[in-house]
Amino acid sequence: KMSPENLQQLLARIKPTADASDLKGCDFVIEAVFEDRKIKAAVTKEAEALYRKTGYFEEFTSIEGMRYYIKADLQTILPPKFPWLKPYRSLVFFLDRGINGLLGSRDKATTSKKLHYNVVCLSVLDDEVASFISAHRGNALCNRGPKELQWILDYPWMLPGDKTSAEARRYHFSSYEQSFTCEAIKVTDQRGTICAAAIITNRNGHLRIPYFFSSLPNEAIAEIITYLIREKGIKTVTVFQKELTDACQQTPVPCLYRRAQKRKFLMAKPLFTNLNPALQQAKIYDGDGDCAFT
Repeated sequence: KMSPENLQQLLARIKPTADASDLKGCDFVIEAVFEDRKIKAAVTKEAEALYRKTGYFEEFTSIEGMRYYIKADLQTILPPKFPWLKPYRSLVFFLDRGINGLLGSRDKATTSKKLHYNVVCLSVLDDEVASFISAHRGNALCNRGPKELQWILDYPWMLPGDKTSAEARRYHFSSYEQSFTCEAIKVTDQRGTICAAAIITNRNGHLRIPYFFSSLPNEAIAEIITYLIREKGIKTVTVFQKELTDACQQTPVPCLYRRAQKRKFLMAKPLFTNLNPALQQAKIYDGDGDCAFT
């Protein structure tokens, strides 16, 4: 048991700071960022510059992704970037409605297409899904299996609720959103044979697919993504996993606009040098790290 004196000495060596310049000379750094995308983006950019400057870290890999803007959602996108627009949010809302109204014919054409698979949403991974995931996860860097994925389903960091409530302000590193779901999907063919499984999140109409396991061709994968967009009223979709980006490129997802994404991974040089060669080429899923929780 630590004495009160030793405890105070230890705590005195820990310095919380919001200034990256204070990290110079540190032996150990713990990053903690509020679940706010704007703050996270700024901190990540600043931290990357600092890590590279030390010469101790290097980018050992990156994954390419794509974001698809399915519906007009200017009321969400523009005000954070242009604060002067906040008083005109209602006007932007009606602009969104007008644009989306014009997309009605596109949506009707998508709705008329028949889905050739059965898609079921799950909160608990059944034995069939668990076996399928174990057989199709491949050489994954984080090596998350059914047990870990079920934990992600059970304990998301986001909850649906009032972001301005006292409870939301109290717990800074979890967050509330107007709408958030984290669920698994099970895909079977017309004979009832499982052919795909995934973990998906829907945050205020923004669909992400942190984990996707499949034995399907690209055309079928794109068909399932389009089905999820239609059934869940999705506004934007972001995909990073190569199977998903390839499928959406081969069979384009109906969207207003799309934008390339890139996620970089830094690692300490000594750690990378001593990393198992098989892991240096391991597959990285969109949900690896803490990304699956939000």
